[in-house]
Amino acid sequence: MLNINHEYLFKMPLKKLIDTLDDIFTQKGFSELWRNFLIFMILLAITTTIHEATHVVTAYYLGCEGELAKISFFTGLSAIKCEDNSTKLIIISLSAPILLFLIGLYLWFSDSHPMVKIWALLCWFYGSLPSLSFFTSNTDANFALKHGLPPLWALLIFIIPTSIIAYLLSRNFKRELDMEKCSGLPQKELS
Repeated sequence: MLNINHEYLFKMPLKKLIDTLDDIFTQKGFSELWRNFLIFMILLAITTTIHEATHVVTAYYLGCEGELAKISFFTGLSAIKCEDNSTKLIIISLSAPILLFLIGLYLWFSDSHPMVKIWALLCWFYGSLPSLSFFTSNTDANFALKHGLPPLWALLIFIIPTSIIAYLLSRNFKRELDMEKCSGLPQKELS
């Protein structure tokens, strides 16, 4: 069995990437606001690239042809050529949002660095959940639905990740509120 150092492979490169970007932008004289904005935009571009590349790699492994047709900060387009095999098309269309949901989970639990948490939120709220919303046209889940994904499956594929994310966020906010109560600071009344 391989002995893989989790800290070395994943945590350190994430921190190092963000810290390196922060150092570069600091040396260029950017304020903290602009540094965080630029890092956010880079993480957004990485998330978009991962999403579209996942479609292409999945198509390749299923015996179809695929290429990245367009990548920008906010959108991407994968060109997939596949015989009309509905199962393959469903798997290809759902692979990217499901992978980004899992990457978001990993990022959420891997590090407490604020930008890593933001990257997890990007994976969830930009790369995964919008693509899993089958009730919106031109989404990955809607494409899968049109190619034969049963509606109940589409609903479950949307509700399960959404519920997990809602639970994690509410737990995190509750923990933050509990820490504030224990800090001895004056409390604001919630109305």
